[in-house]
Amino acid sequence: MPKKNKTKEQLSAELQSLRKQFNDFLDELPDALLEVDVGQGLTHMNRQTQRLFGYTAKDVADGIEIPQLFGQNEYDRAVKIINSYIAESQKRKTKYTPSQKQKLYEFVMRRKDGSLFHAETQTSFVLDGKGVPTGLRTIIRNITERKLAETASHDLSQIMNSSPDFIFKSRIDNFKFTKVNKTACDYYGYSQEEFSKMGIFDIEVAPPLKEQVRKLYDTTPVGNVIEVFGTNKKKNGDTFPVHVRFLKLDEEFALANVRDITEQKMAEEELKKAKESAEAINIELIQSNEALQREIIERKNLESQLVQAQKLESIGQLAAGIAHEINTPIQYVGDNTRFLNVAFGRIKTVLDKSSELINAAKEDAVTEKLITEVESVIEDTKMEYMLEEIPMSIDETLGGVERVATIVRAMKEFSHPGTGEKTLTDINRALENTITVARNEWKYVAELVKDFEPALPLVPCLPGELNQVFLNIIVNAAQAIADVVQDGSEGKGIIKVSTSSAGDWVEIKISDSGTGIPEEARSKVFDAFFTTKEVGKGTGQGLAIANNVVVKKHGGSLNFETEIGQGTMFVIRLPIKAPNN
Repeated sequence: MPKKNKTKEQLSAELQSLRKQFNDFLDELPDALLEVDVGQGLTHMNRQTQRLFGYTAKDVADGIEIPQLFGQNEYDRAVKIINSYIAESQKRKTKYTPSQKQKLYEFVMRRKDGSLFHAETQTSFVLDGKGVPTGLRTIIRNITERKLAETASHDLSQIMNSSPDFIFKSRIDNFKFTKVNKTACDYYGYSQEEFSKMGIFDIEVAPPLKEQVRKLYDTTPVGNVIEVFGTNKKKNGDTFPVHVRFLKLDEEFALANVRDITEQKMAEEELKKAKESAEAINIELIQSNEALQREIIERKNLESQLVQAQKLESIGQLAAGIAHEINTPIQYVGDNTRFLNVAFGRIKTVLDKSSELINAAKEDAVTEKLITEVESVIEDTKMEYMLEEIPMSIDETLGGVERVATIVRAMKEFSHPGTGEKTLTDINRALENTITVARNEWKYVAELVKDFEPALPLVPCLPGELNQVFLNIIVNAAQAIADVVQDGSEGKGIIKVSTSSAGDWVEIKISDSGTGIPEEARSKVFDAFFTTKEVGKGTGQGLAIANNVVVKKHGGSLNFETEIGQGTMFVIRLPIKAPNN
């Protein structure tokens, strides 16, 4: 009896030893492995599984529910798959084998901390000595990185095929293409199969570019972009200039975004010709007029300042009107000066004759003849007329000089380049100067009504650039009214300029009784180079620059209200305190 008990103990010990060896073997596997019994209770979880899911040996000992290892709805899918194994085997009346139905399935699994990962599983039956299933054994592999790579590859393909540019993925070592988007195939005339046997320099006709790109690849960190310009060739032999942006994906692959810049090059050539033509005209003007030459040199020093250049352009457009405004008072100043010159000569004659009479009186030698001569000179001189007209001529002359001084002062303040720093500015005065400078643009077609708040707060701003904004809008208003009233024979329109303060803001409104802005043009009003004016009346930059100056440089707002046939009102709001940029 003791011998029999000893044998059982030995057998039990051997069984325990074998089980431990088997579990140790499972723990050393590189893959995660777990076993469950037929009641779906966890019977074993190797160390790799514990590490993968974030559980400890104590967690396993305390018990882990199998459903908590799966993502949402994934456990139910796993159960359906296992049940289908069993149902299929029963239907075919075949014996279970440990390797039966070892298909690969993908699931979203859940770690202890709740985080999810993609897994690939392979499940087989655990059988007893009679071949009856006692549980399931599942091998689990973390394939998250592979899924991310697949997703990234899919996303890259979608991006490439949806891009209007030509996208090429190539190797860095030999520049061979590994992927080309459909846009490139259609444009270059090669199929995907043809491109797969080609490289970057099979389509590039500028030999020096190869070494340039190679050098840039060697010195550029992963993730950085390299930009080069070259010339590509289509399958039919046509060549075209390209702008290429290379993105270094890693040490093996790079992505090239290629854009045909033929139109850009043509535009640059046209711009170059236009610039050369303008320079030729400038040279002729400089040679013909030294004063103009000095002005051109001064303007060249300001070319780097876009707004100042626009201001000078506007002043040039207004030059004829300003000249006319100055010429009118200058004409009557000249006329009055000539009149005063004649009057002075006549009065001098009277004074000379009167002096002769005085001297004769001192010597008691006054004669009737001398008196008659003095009276004759006074009559010929028309002294009463002179004494009446001379004061009026002087007043008129002083008024003309003051008018010219006002115009010159307004021009000087309007066009002053400033320091580049914001200064406290009297907006009312700035508007007065702008209205004066632009007077010849509006006086024939409109009456200009001013409604300025007298105690308007000073505004920190760039006065030169704001003057340009006011000028653009006032000139636009005059031109809009001109389209309605034509030559003014049917009466004039109205331009109203007003200022007011509201809280931390100063508001400037400039309205006109013009045509109004068409519905289809309203969304493009502030777009650069957009204009509804005929050629020669606008470049389409004025309101784009105005919007940039008010919104971006001053932190304000520029909006408009318009109605067809009634006119348009632009509303400028500027902060009284300079925003922190």
